[in-house]
Amino acid sequence: MSPVGAGPGFGDAGEADEPAPGLSVSQLAERTGVGVPSIHHYRRLGLLPAPRQVAPNRFLYDQRHVEALQVIRVLRERRGLSLAVIRELLPGLLSAGDSGAPAGSRLDAVLAEAAAGESEQDEVRLRLLEAARGAFGSRGYEAVNVEELCQEAGIAKGSFYRYFASKDAVFVAAVASVPALVAARLSAGQLSAGQVGRGADLAAALRDALSPVVPLLLEAALRAGQGAAGAPVVRHVLEELAEVVEREEGGAGRGRELVRAAVLGEVAELLGFGSVEAAPRGT
Repeated sequence: MSPVGAGPGFGDAGEADEPAPGLSVSQLAERTGVGVPSIHHYRRLGLLPAPRQVAPNRFLYDQRHVEALQVIRVLRERRGLSLAVIRELLPGLLSAGDSGAPAGSRLDAVLAEAAAGESEQDEVRLRLLEAARGAFGSRGYEAVNVEELCQEAGIAKGSFYRYFASKDAVFVAAVASVPALVAARLSAGQLSAGQVGRGADLAAALRDALSPVVPLLLEAALRAGQGAAGAPVVRHVLEELAEVVEREEGGAGRGRELVRAAVLGEVAELLGFGSVEAAPRGT
């Protein structure tokens, strides 16, 4: 048995569990639908076990990484969980524990739970996130308090701490929920590679989807500049947004370009400088 590095609670991995020759990071990204930047980001956060190093600049991944990334993607996109929460849940979901259940069945159980719909607690959490996105985006972090978020979400103030540890925690979670929200808005508009293709249609749809949350992203960026806790989430949100666009565009490689143009276009409009020609708003 050889020890697995990095990720918390991943235990040991038997040599028989590691397929040869393994997957490169690009192959892992292709198999899981998770972009290479996000894979590296998850590794840095300790969400993934360490890959097997076979050369100074070459690492190989295996089925453990595939399963972990699939679960992370489900929990992010379908359950709207923050990476901090996922980091706490993931080792238990991927560990056989006392049951000895195979990894495939554990993953199937997670997928089935996600597909079964949101529980009452999930719905309350989502209402709090919706209230937080609107309040923090429109008035800024300092002007918002927990009590008004609870009023907007329709819950008692004392119940807030069942879902989030603090005002800062709900702010970070609200920012982290932006990629899943944008993906849902694009999907609701039936914007896919087969229906829209590339070009101005997708750029305009992206700006429409981003428009309500750009003030929130700006507030997060300002707090990042001030060294606020949780500030690194901004960079990860932009990386995830680029991945969302990549999927919508069918892997054309323009995710970062379109996200950059859409965000800059919205910022310019907010500042009264007009729109950016590269990413027109939908009409």
